Amino acid sequence: MKELRQPGDWAYYVFKASKNRDTGESNQCTGGRGDYGNAIMGWVPGSSWEGFDGSGWVYDAQDDIHWEKRVAACVHVRNNYLACATHLAHRLETGAAFEQCKELMNEAVPYYRSKWGFSGPTVLTGDLNMRYEGTGSDVQKCVPRGYTRKGNGDVQHVIFLDHVSFEGSASEPMEYTDHHAWWVGLGTN
Repeated sequence: MKELRQPGDWAYYVFKASKNRDTGESNQCTGGRGDYGNAIMGWVPGSSWEGFDGSGWVYDAQDDIHWEKRVAACVHVRNNYLACATHLAHRLETGAAFEQCKELMNEAVPYYRSKWGFSGPTVLTGDLNMRYEGTGSDVQKCVPRGYTRKGNGDVQHVIFLDHVSFEGSASEPMEYTDHHAWWVGLGTN
């Protein structure tokens, strides 16, 4: 992978810990290594840096048969882009992943775009635990007009406003997870 960062660039991160359904406390990584949840990490060239705003939330729709309350994290890198990362419910038969996806796309993203006064490039990504397959919980059915979805052929997807361009993707194995890393290249039209 080519190193793109230069001296004077700014790095940031936003993290939202998942919650325990029964206690409301943050869930812990195996071995007590800290909270786990969803994170967005990135960098911006120093010439474009104007700061960032970050937030996260717990979905209203949850899978009642699972102990984890799923969450999402969003960041507005001022005058650059808005991005959200999530991991939706894993039991398709409950419909919770589909309801969470609709909540993300139809409520959360419009809320943050309005709150942060941003109308530019917007990207959402994560393990959506849905596939593109033409069934009742088909991931494509929660993609609003004006957005495009690309997937890794399984449950990882990226959804972006149409004025963002898809420039390719690649995957590579990772340890300590049930998915490969999925690298996605995006640009602006």
